Amino acid sequence: MKPTIRRNGSSIAPVLVTGLVTGLALLAGVGCSSGGGGGAKSFDRFVKDEIADTAETTQPTEINGRKFRFDEDPSAFDELFE
Repeated sequence: MKPTIRRNGSSIAPVLVTGLVTGLALLAGVGCSSGGGGGAKSFDRFVKDEIADTAETTQPTEINGRKFRFDEDPSAFDELFE
């Protein structure tokens, strides 16, 4: 069973995921504009790990100074919206 976040009877999970992905993409884009690439983590994997690690007590993940590698897979997040 997939966890579903509901508010007033409708699922808000897609909105939360979309917001998270968009925010992380913007932050990662700003961080990557300075160059570098050693030790970069796949952005797709990072987002999937963040979505999988959701709980009431989950702490925010620090992304300042983190380097991401963008695989540009258009179907990378399809499984999150099934």
